[in-house]
Amino acid sequence: PPIISGLVESGENSEEANRQRMMMYQQLLREVDGVEPPLSSRIDEVIFDPEKNIRLILKDQQVAVLVGQEDFRTRLNAALDVLDAIRKKDLQALQVLKIEDAQKLLDGGKVAYLNATIPKRVIVGLAE
Repeated sequence: PPIISGLVESGENSEEANRQRMMMYQQLLREVDGVEPPLSSRIDEVIFDPEKNIRLILKDQQVAVLVGQEDFRTRLNAALDVLDAIRKKDLQALQVLKIEDAQKLLDGGKVAYLNATIPKRVIVGLAE
């Protein structure tokens, strides 16, 4: 399973906060593996931020994907569709996915992160 980062190390509510994070982690794994094909093998790390949003680091590309707090499978699939279109250099698919700076991506722009909290509108962050 993917490793977990961002657990609360100390404080009076740390035990409860970590219990909630572990429940979200288990929900994430159920959602991403509950339908074929299972996707947890593509995730290297699950990172919780202080607001309990989840960011995934993908194994094959070391790209961060922000998936928020729900609809993990849908959001991860949307991000993977964008990465697949970039890999295939498919400008038409990127336009259908409403990706801004699609030409920059096809010209070799490096993806730093994907914000998939709105699956119908994945935001691509380019590396500087």
